Amino acid sequence: MDLITPEISFGSPLDGGRAALAYKSLDRTAGELGQDGPAYRRLMEPLVRHIDDVMDFTQNQAPPHSQEPVGGCGLRATDPGTR
Repeated sequence: MDLITPEISFGSPLDGGRAALAYKSLDRTAGELGQDGPAYRRLMEPLVRHIDDVMDFTQNQAPPHSQEPVGGCGLRATDPGTR
């Protein structure tokens, strides 16, 4: 059995009938988001860089070897709501 991963992981609706699409590639997703791409990259890049720790934490609730992906993302996720 082959595991097939779709090119687009998910989409989120935006105002005006548009949608933001998350591709398998962080580079492509950030590029497609235009002016919001750099902010998306800053949020997601630590998670991509530490994917093994993220998977351990989300699947096994094991403490990650590095606190950066979990703690850093949590702090950055609160930022948009504070402006």
